Amino acid sequence: MYVLDQRGHGGSSMPPAADCAAAPAQCFEPADLADDVIAFMDAKGIARASIVGHSMGSFVAQELGLSHPQRVDKLVLIGTAASVVGNVVLQDYILAEPVEGSWKAGFEAQGLQFPEDVYELDPLDANADAQAWIEGAWVVDPAADPDFLASIVPETAATRMGTWIGVARRCCRPTTASACRT
Repeated sequence: MYVLDQRGHGGSSMPPAADCAAAPAQCFEPADLADDVIAFMDAKGIARASIVGHSMGSFVAQELGLSHPQRVDKLVLIGTAASVVGNVVLQDYILAEPVEGSWKAGFEAQGLQFPEDVYELDPLDANADAQAWIEGAWVVDPAADPDFLASIVPETAATRMGTWIGVARRCCRPTTASACRT
């Protein structure tokens, strides 16, 4: 069993800033994320696999099943939907605020251009309040062990702004060729 970090998440690298900083959404296309999984499978010599995806990973798993069905044995989708386009939580709660709200304002107050100059930075570089939002609004589950949730906060706070911007903008944009489709 393997547990993969998606590009820009956890221990995985960011797509090159030279290619992505001005328009991060172009580097977080569901097809690209699915191709990353295929590249991993190829590197490990895995012809077919059962794929489990949670939240954003569920959309990557859907895309994998749609674009590479011959490589998927079974799909398990957790916390998913048929589409995230128009999703109020993603659009208003994450993208509008805090990503393009208080975090963007924090960067611009420092004289940085958004998104170009902030691609490799993280939310804590925008302002210290980012940690409070992450703890109180993002890493939350009333049924989860509080110590487990606390262990997730540092990794979440270290997620680069290019990832936050790229994923949120990409999934809010309609398309006909991906799991984030209308």
